[in-house]
This record gives sequence, structure tokens and C-alpha cells, in this order.
Amino acid sequence: MYPLLSENQLSIVRGGADNTAVVSLDKTDMVVNMEDHTLLGSSGETVFVTDLSVATTLNLRVYWPNKIEPSSEMVTDTLYWQSFGYTPDDAHSSLPLTAEFIQEAMRQISARVRELFIPHVDNVNRYIYTSTNPAMDDAYDFWQQKKYKEASYLWEYVYEEQKNETTRAMAAANLAVYNELFDNYKVAIEWVDKSLSLFEKRVDSNASDITALRDYRRQLMERKSDNSLLQKQM
Repeated sequence: MYPLLSENQLSIVRGGADNTAVVSLDKTDMVVNMEDHTLLGSSGETVFVTDLSVATTLNLRVYWPNKIEPSSEMVTDTLYWQSFGYTPDDAHSSLPLTAEFIQEAMRQISARVRELFIPHVDNVNRYIYTSTNPAMDDAYDFWQQKKYKEASYLWEYVYEEQKNETTRAMAAANLAVYNELFDNYKVAIEWVDKSLSLFEKRVDSNASDITALRDYRRQLMERKSDNSLLQKQM
């Protein structure tokens, strides 16, 4: 960690605005991990999958006005990318370049630093799978009418009773959204995992669904962590 800022340095940074908090970035860590693995497509062909993760940690000091000692904060954030191809080079070519993922990682974690000081509400988009399956169609009608529990009962029925694995995967993904709606993040993550396990049986035709669900899982993990922190603060 860098030495503490002196009163003179803080005064210069504040520029006469004595009630301003000053944030110093004392350390940045970034861990990049890329893993290759293979899956079998529906026709028995080999599909190459590359997972890229970038984990960033910032160590900060916050110099609050009218306080002698600064507080220490650690902010973390992880971004994930996944790509597919019929050769390793195909999979790698779809991933962001080094400069691009560093820029995106710093942009994302900067937003998290801002959240330390500014009250905010996160708005996210969620999508519900529909299909020609009668139970799935009826469930969507219930969802549109905000009869969420009734919709969840039908999705559970589809997941447990239907044979079509794609339809079951869709129902499981919808149940993840249902549980997230009521802050049941642990259960929502379990349903995402069930959906992924079914979609991944046909990775060639479900690549976009798999990528979206992996990103959704990451968001749920973050919301679960944020919710746990909120409960501790309360």
C-alpha cells in the first residue's frame, strides 16, 4: 500500500471543498484465466469451447472529511466470456483482445467503486422462454398477468414431466428468473445449472443460450453476494 496522503496533499486535491471525500487507488490486481475444453455436438462432432475470465481487485483508501484516519475498501469484480468453434483458433477469435477486455474490466469495476458512495438502483432485463408447448404457453400467459406462482407451477411440471430436453431447459431457466424475482438467489442459481446441463447436451444448436445463461449465472452470483452484504449491514 502507498503511504497515507498528508493533510497538505488532501487540501490540494480538495481545492477548497473541505467537505469532499478523497479516494486513493493504492493497488490494482488483475487475474486473467483462459481455459479450453471440448464438447460433443449432436452429430458427434467435436466443438471447442474457450472460457475467459478477468478478475479485478482494487484496494482503495477513502479520506472522509472531519475524520483523522481513512477507511480502507476493497472492490472486486469478475467478467466472463465464452466462445465456441470447430477449431481452437475459431473459438479464440471470438474473444475480446487484451486491450479490449482490460478496458471493459476497468469500466465495470469503476462503476462498482462509484456504488460505494452513490445510492443507486440497478435495472436489468430478464427474458422468459416461450414455446409451442401448451404448458409453456399457459405459463407465459400467467406470467404476463403477474400470476408468478401459477406460472412457476407449470414450469416445474414441464421440467419434471416433459421428455424434450430443450423445452425442459427453457422451463428451468424460467424458474431461475422466478426465484430471482423473490431474491431466492441460491435456488435461482441451482435452476440455471439445471438448464445449462440440458442445453449443453446440444452445444452446437444452443450456443447462444449457453452463453447467455453463463452470464446470467455470473449476475446471480453477484446479486447473491451483494444481498448477503446488505443483510450483514442491516
